[in-house]
Amino acid sequence: MIEGLIKATLALTALVETENDRLSTERPSEIAPLIKEKSRHALEYEQLVRPFRQNPLLLRSATEDQLHALRAAMQTFDTTVMRNGKLLLKLKSAREAMLKAIAGELNPHNKRPTVYGPGTSVADRHSASALTVNAVV
Repeated sequence: MIEGLIKATLALTALVETENDRLSTERPSEIAPLIKEKSRHALEYEQLVRPFRQNPLLLRSATEDQLHALRAAMQTFDTTVMRNGKLLLKLKSAREAMLKAIAGELNPHNKRPTVYGPGTSVADRHSASALTVNAVV
């Protein structure tokens, strides 16, 4: 039972690490094929964890080596999932900023009249400001 949980944890960790790799190398479109497999592994993991949550005494039947391997797998899994959350949050923030910028450009109420050419006055001109972009993705 413990060995199955260790294997499931390692398999799920490997999938999340693959997703992290694709997110960190700016290939988010390549994570879609992983979703179905990740869901399947997560369900398997949940089914294997449930008996231990319901009866923690089941862990007493595990050897010290098994417990050590399980702790190591769980720690790696937690670290990997935390990194995944950060990468997904960065991606979400970058996409939202991009969408806001596009929407701002498309909004007809934000359009300023062009004041080039003869017949324009200084009063027709709007002050300009510098655009600064400082986004880390």
